[in-house]
Amino acid sequence: GVPVVATWVGGIPEMIESEVSGLLVPPRNPAALAAGIRRVLDDPAAARTRADRARSTVRAFDVGRTIDATETLYLELTRAPRGNAA
Repeated sequence: GVPVVATWVGGIPEMIESEVSGLLVPPRNPAALAAGIRRVLDDPAAARTRADRARSTVRAFDVGRTIDATETLYLELTRAPRGNAA
C-alpha cells in the first residue's frame, strides 16, 4: 500500500513497471534513488496511483500458476530436441 522506488535488478522489473506501478532507477546510483524518492514525496497523487496499481499486481500474482508455468517450461525444455553434441 505504499509507493515503490526500487532499482532495476534481479526480478524486480518483472513485478514493478516503472512509471506505472512504481519507479525503477539504475542500481548503484544513490542520486537516482534519492531523486525517485523525492518524486514520490513531491507528487502524492501520482504515488498513490502507482501504489494502487502495484497492489493490484501483487493481488493478481498466483504462486500456483507460476509454479505450473515453470514446471511446464522445464518439461518442454527436457523434451526439446537437442543440438548436435559432437
